[in-house]
Amino acid sequence: MKATLQAAISSGQINTKQELLERAEALGLTVTRNGRDYIGLLGPDGKRFRIRFAFAGGAFPTRPECSIDTGAVPVIRSRGYWIYALTAHSRNGERKACYIGQTVNLKRRFREHLRRHRPGHASFALFEWAVREQAEVRATVLSWVDGDQSYASRFEGYWLRLAVEAGFEAPDAHN
Repeated sequence: MKATLQAAISSGQINTKQELLERAEALGLTVTRNGRDYIGLLGPDGKRFRIRFAFAGGAFPTRPECSIDTGAVPVIRSRGYWIYALTAHSRNGERKACYIGQTVNLKRRFREHLRRHRPGHASFALFEWAVREQAEVRATVLSWVDGDQSYASRFEGYWLRLAVEAGFEAPDAHN
């Protein structure tokens, strides 16, 4: 279904978002998401998929066909991980807690911490601690580690040990 709809858009058989929605309805698909440049659909088999489009009059720029020389030097980032801390201090300053983590993408990971609160996972216990203490949770980048995840895990453990030695509780630490 996805390939058929994408092909219809590419060939010009479907030229507007409304035509796409009508075709989806005719095929027995349910719209689950209705974004600016995509729609999410649910098929009769229970499988979900997205259809992306850039119809005329849409607010989304098209990619240039030839590269433009901006004179900027390309940045090559070696493979590695960011080690970071989420910390919270009680109002009276007597208690403090932290979560130490690692990620290849800080922005995505911080967003996950803020939006995904699942008991027993990641920083859930730290956020619960902060609510009980009426404390603000702050993020700090500790270091960049070149190398694989096992190497990053050693650094994560090192920073966790330093935090505990400095008097931080680590409600999410499992080891």
